Amino acid sequence: MISEQVVSGLKKAPKSSHMVLFYNSQKEKHQIVFPFVEHGLEKGEAIIYLSDEESPRQVIKEMSAFDVDVHKHEKSGALKILNGEEWYVEKRTINKELVVKKWMKASADATRNGFCGLIVSSEPTYFLRHNILDPWMEYERSLPRRFDFPMTAICRYRTRDLASHNMSCLLELVRIHSHTITSTSFQEVDFRNFFLHSVDDTFKRVLGESGTHAVFHFLENKHELPKSSIGDKVDLFNEALDNLFGSGEKFLQREVLKDICSKLGITYDLKNRRTRISRYKARS
Repeated sequence: MISEQVVSGLKKAPKSSHMVLFYNSQKEKHQIVFPFVEHGLEKGEAIIYLSDEESPRQVIKEMSAFDVDVHKHEKSGALKILNGEEWYVEKRTINKELVVKKWMKASADATRNGFCGLIVSSEPTYFLRHNILDPWMEYERSLPRRFDFPMTAICRYRTRDLASHNMSCLLELVRIHSHTITSTSFQEVDFRNFFLHSVDDTFKRVLGESGTHAVFHFLENKHELPKSSIGDKVDLFNEALDNLFGSGEKFLQREVLKDICSKLGITYDLKNRRTRISRYKARS
């Protein structure tokens, strides 16, 4: 069941936002993205929907079931459903500069053809399937939280696929996108404060008030890491925890990650052990 707050929030999302969706099933993904696609078409925006998890033919069938007149909008040039691997992959990797140029051209073409903007939605299925997510993440990091041309994007990630690769990369995905979307939540995340809030809540739950105060005092005095800077220096924060707690650091990191997932409405895979927060450094 998709929260009404998610549906209404997406419809009010600022143009040129670079958003991330975490979903659990294809049905959930469709229930969130397809109404947004339909809303964009009704407003006169062009749509490019890239898919690897499903073939373009499957997407057409599923989108039509949501009462989107796919054939009409394809004929007018308003809707393009394309293979994501063909759009992104070059020699088993991604040329981020080339892909950005393709998006800029697609946006300019949409405007020239009378559309008021461009909505795109894609997923890194190829890179997850071949266990080469790092090049994709470099591409994601190269994109701004908001584009300076009329393109709005939703990047789609199935939670279990992230868990099988490295669940903690979702922290980086939250940081580099303007809005985070799940079946129960649509929110603009200030990562710096959001991360600190989760650390504070987790420490108080696990260590108590006095223990939390002692840890923050240690971080500031031994590692020159004041509480207010933790969200900007996640890697240094992890190293300091390792220095203080040794193997207990991994437990605390998992607990922080679980708290973050809970706040965002993301299903956390307890069986996944690769949860080191510093796997993808939060760059300032």
